[in-house]
Amino acid sequence: MILILGGGLSGSLLAYKLNQLSPTPEFLLIESRATFSNQHTWSFHHTDLAESSYEWITPLISHSWDRQDVHFPELSRTLDVGYHSIRSYEFSEKMVSTLKNRILLGDTVTEISSEGRVTLASGKSFQASIIFDARGLKSSLIPASGYQKFLGLDIELTNQHELEHPIIMDARCTQGEGFKFFYLLPWSRQSLLIEATCYSNDSEFNSEQYQNEIEQYCTDRSWKIKQVLRTEQAALPIPFRRDLIQNDHPKIIRIGMLGGYFHYTTGYSLPLAVKVSEVIAQTVQQTNWDIEHIQKALSLVSKPIHKQALFFSTLNRMLFLACKPENRTQIFSRFYHFNSGLISRFYRGSLTGMDQLRILIGKPPVPLFAGLKHALDSKTTQCSWERSLK
Repeated sequence: MILILGGGLSGSLLAYKLNQLSPTPEFLLIESRATFSNQHTWSFHHTDLAESSYEWITPLISHSWDRQDVHFPELSRTLDVGYHSIRSYEFSEKMVSTLKNRILLGDTVTEISSEGRVTLASGKSFQASIIFDARGLKSSLIPASGYQKFLGLDIELTNQHELEHPIIMDARCTQGEGFKFFYLLPWSRQSLLIEATCYSNDSEFNSEQYQNEIEQYCTDRSWKIKQVLRTEQAALPIPFRRDLIQNDHPKIIRIGMLGGYFHYTTGYSLPLAVKVSEVIAQTVQQTNWDIEHIQKALSLVSKPIHKQALFFSTLNRMLFLACKPENRTQIFSRFYHFNSGLISRFYRGSLTGMDQLRILIGKPPVPLFAGLKHALDSKTTQCSWERSLK
């Protein structure tokens, strides 16, 4: 018996991929909630995935566009790179209809023995040969971080908007506690997702304020809100260090964000969830569930992620600890002046050494010595700009 703990993105994608194997292995997906969540939208750039991945992931995609926009006070740019989104309520419906009796909802794991026996709150227990733990990464498990806070509203309008494709960042707004922008996904002429987002040094969240800002954004564009169809919000940790929690359980393989399979600066996790699912499925077919072979195959995925995470966590420290909040918009605006190839490699997490130098050199609004201090000191957690105010 193969157990997958957690019915979020990474756990569900792995179950979906394993279900396509022939013969289909015996597995069970255990989710503690009574239903799958419908409060997420997962997005990714077309260049984030290998073309071969679209053969199995395309049926799960809710909407696709052929380009995307960014807007700053001094820069507006269209990037001719495809963009895709998966809405969790549609994703969940497909998981339930596809996986059927391979899902156990509404039961919580209470104990995992060293031999791989998993006990649930209901009293049920399962003996597993391999356990894939995809129960998510809690902020408390990250030693130090900044936060990407957002409130998203799926909105139906009484009139039509003019958007043809997503706006990944619209930073033409008042900046305050951190870098603020709006993120827009147009589902139809009269419906869209609008997120108010802030890169902040704390996780404090005023959802009423964020909703008011979204409503004002609509008013400024003469968009009249008919109704709010759905709400999503989160305060995602943006790590200052690449060393996350360690796993020493002989039967458990951590995947998803819990396993460190995410982009350390953007928080994007879908591309790596797809990659991990493919690697596990391929290894299963070749080795018939040999855990050592699966771990070895996944190490080939995690090594380049870990290497890139060193650079991305360094950027995070410079952004959150060395740069004043009101100046962060200049860093992002400068980034979008780079060529589209570098931007795509950044989101894909495959920057070259020259890319990294290009991002760091020049005149970003980070004081030289403060930037160097935080870049070189992975243990620092106090902001230079805060100390300067004392």
